[in-house]
Amino acid sequence: MSIVRTLGKSNTVNQQNPFPAMTRSRELKYCPRCSYGLIETVPAMEDRPRLFCTACGYIFYQIPTIVPGVIPVLDQRVVMLRRGIEPRYGAWTFPSGFMELGETVEEAAVREAKEETNLDVAILSLLGIYSRVEAGTVAAEYQDRVMRNLTCRRLQVDELWTFNYCKQRNVTSEIASKVPGAGSVWLWVAIDADTKLVPCAMVGSRSAGEAHAFIADLASRLRYRVQMTTDKYRPYLQAVESAFGAQVDYAQLVKLYGEDTSDERRYSPAQCIGTIPRAITGNPDPEHISTSFVERQNWTVRTTMRRYTRLSNGFSRKIENHMAAVALNYFAYNFIKVHSTLRTSPAMAAGITDRLFDVSDLVALLVESEREKAA
Repeated sequence: MSIVRTLGKSNTVNQQNPFPAMTRSRELKYCPRCSYGLIETVPAMEDRPRLFCTACGYIFYQIPTIVPGVIPVLDQRVVMLRRGIEPRYGAWTFPSGFMELGETVEEAAVREAKEETNLDVAILSLLGIYSRVEAGTVAAEYQDRVMRNLTCRRLQVDELWTFNYCKQRNVTSEIASKVPGAGSVWLWVAIDADTKLVPCAMVGSRSAGEAHAFIADLASRLRYRVQMTTDKYRPYLQAVESAFGAQVDYAQLVKLYGEDTSDERRYSPAQCIGTIPRAITGNPDPEHISTSFVERQNWTVRTTMRRYTRLSNGFSRKIENHMAAVALNYFAYNFIKVHSTLRTSPAMAAGITDRLFDVSDLVALLVESEREKAA
């Protein structure tokens, strides 16, 4: 469904170093034995960077924590629970938690299910062993595979801003080297005005290169000539011409803003006092030169993804997690949720599927992916 990438050459992950910085997730600065300062180095007889005390020789091993979980099935329905504490307060999840000393993985899974759902579960089979969050990758790959040869006719395109780790003005050279993708993050989105399908979304920077990549990816998914509307962002002009040539009815909607006289200038946009539609290529229908649907989609993103909610602490800390969250959001939007206007999912309205998905479909895709990797 989406081209998912990190932001800029200077912020990409160093592919030559298979061992990322050990202090990225836990900032331990002083030796727990002698309180001397720790340094990150490769100690003798080790094969990767560790936090090392040059005074007493102590080596700090950052050991991963095992978290067993279960997917309970009761009366042929999957049991989920909603988190009542931070982080991710209110989010839906499966029963899971940290192992206790003296427990086996199976015992910990049964205990967590009892504590969180009051169900006495029996372990039937092993679903999988995961060393990182892959549901987002699976969701993105599935949408990329099925969002092809689409019959969309009227598309609207826009970009949505947020930030990862910290705002762009606060990104220092130390943060940039330690946190790939720190700073401003832009979500490029296209929506079909008729079926409300989001056929293409991309996480990246706001630049001419990203505009070309996004529009080219969008064009590759379409069967017919389309009418497209964007805002007046200039890189769209060359990007659309490069991807579609003359085989598109393209227009830009230029918005006119009045002076903001309110006291909330920092967070409140100026009032839109008018728009000017401009036909760029082909013969776009003036009645359908609009960005209303994609702007409404932006509002949906900000209210359903805490990572995009303004003035909150829900922003992403890792760009990989942010991209996974975006992919999962659009999987749910396109396939699982019933659109209030359509009374069906956008994927069903677009003819991509003939049924409404649920979370178990995502789990099945994850299991299939793990089986393919093991084969």
